[in-house]
Amino acid sequence: MLTQRLDSFDILTRLTATAIVFYFAMYFVQVSSNEIDIITVSFIILTGQSLFGCFFISKNCSLGSLYFIFSAIFFSIVPMLEYLNGVIYWTTLSFDISAYFIVNYFLIIYNFMFLFVYIYFYKELRVIKLEEFKESINFLKQRLNILFIISLIALFTKLYLVDFSIFGILFRGASTSGSITGPTKLIAETFSVYVPLIIFSIVSLSPNLSRAVKAVFFLFLLINVFPLGNPRFVVASVYIPLFIMLYPKVLLGIRFSILMIFSIVVVFPFLDKFRYIKDFSEFSLAPSFDFFFKGHFDSYQSLLRVVSENYVTWGNQLLGNLFFFIPRSIWPEKSAGSGYTLANDLNYFFSNISMNLFGEGYINFGMIGLILYSVFFLFAVFKLDSYKGQGKVVKFTTLFLFGYLVMVLRGDFLTIYSQLVSVLLYSFILFRLVSTRVKWHNKP
Repeated sequence: MLTQRLDSFDILTRLTATAIVFYFAMYFVQVSSNEIDIITVSFIILTGQSLFGCFFISKNCSLGSLYFIFSAIFFSIVPMLEYLNGVIYWTTLSFDISAYFIVNYFLIIYNFMFLFVYIYFYKELRVIKLEEFKESINFLKQRLNILFIISLIALFTKLYLVDFSIFGILFRGASTSGSITGPTKLIAETFSVYVPLIIFSIVSLSPNLSRAVKAVFFLFLLINVFPLGNPRFVVASVYIPLFIMLYPKVLLGIRFSILMIFSIVVVFPFLDKFRYIKDFSEFSLAPSFDFFFKGHFDSYQSLLRVVSENYVTWGNQLLGNLFFFIPRSIWPEKSAGSGYTLANDLNYFFSNISMNLFGEGYINFGMIGLILYSVFFLFAVFKLDSYKGQGKVVKFTTLFLFGYLVMVLRGDFLTIYSQLVSVLLYSFILFRLVSTRVKWHNKP
């Protein structure tokens, strides 16, 4: 058991962190309503499960503990407050109580299974060791010029996407849509964001390069992914891996779990203030609790809606998402993102909604799809957490997912799949480009 591997102070620290977050969650529940029904009880169970997973699933931070952070905020605390306050986003349609029951008790059973797998097989887990990553990078300095040219291309792509507006780079609300759309825009955005991250990862972890060289490539990354000029979850997917590279000890103990909760609850609301800003007269630093009821955490309600409406496409969404790169001019019937499709078919007031991984499973194959997607996610995350090989792409993917896993869970699949495929492809090409030799699947 994990508790047998922790000293008494560490256990006390984790219990204290769990109790503090749980106390504040229950405080807001009490403020929202004095009545507790069976649905509220299920949310309370989910909250307790998720917080236990956040702080006790592994000795150091893992992708599994990140899942429970997502579960605590997106599937437990915020949905519970939405339920108690009668908050439903972008439609007048209500939710069937039986849908709450199905979704919540499925998540409770799934969380128990998740906890069992991680705690029972805990001995297989390992924390990322950047020293091993550094040793596996055999950098060819002759390829530095190529990386510089690729970085310039990524910078030009970013400038093109915002119509060469400096203000558009600095502030998201001031950016424009550019002159390209569809799969081309999606590919261009992914290239401009994640190629600079991969290149800087290679350069920063290469011991034979000077600080000046590393600073130049960091500047490329900073311009392309300026924190106030990009979507919040994109910023997280870039700067969390970067932060881990600079301060790898943050993964030890529960530091990273606390940092992630703080980022979602405090930093994300602050970044949201720059989302629609046109001039500084509109800007305010004052915090607002309303942020949590503006649809930013709509992931649970998306899952609830597909279950409540029994909205199943029998693989049509999956097919269209897998072949996202085929232009709609060639395939006019190609499906859009699942969140958009659901919102459009049910006449929502707003169509740019999320669709989490579990909702994607249900929307494709019903309850069977929900189970299959959930089991696959648990298997994939645990395999990455317990990976002991030497593959650079696998190691980078694991590091990248520490910042990207919330997006993977939140969805929708069209965006996540296209970006993950692109990141894997870019990292494979770039690591092979700069290395004298590459060992992708060394077995111990």
